[in-house]
Amino acid sequence: RLRNAAFRSVYNVLVPWTFRIVASRDVVPTLPPSISYRQLGREVWLDDVGETTFVMSWAMRHILPARSNALNHPLVSYYRHLAKAFRRGGSGGGGG
Repeated sequence: RLRNAAFRSVYNVLVPWTFRIVASRDVVPTLPPSISYRQLGREVWLDDVGETTFVMSWAMRHILPARSNALNHPLVSYYRHLAKAFRRGGSGGGGG
């Protein structure tokens, strides 16, 4: 999370190819935005086997396991998920 809504709007226009990685069921990215912080870029979701989803539909958000695990938030968890994705060859699913 970074900056406020005005900063986010300008940043997303000036740097449209920014991606925000979410490791599996990390609960932190699902927390409501605060007055001073907003998410930047497009979300890329990495599941537990390293499969990527670039466009998360409403249905996908409700079919997939809930993002309710704080243990997926530490940096080492993100490293593991990214390593799995790279071992898969970077071929992602979910379109985008």
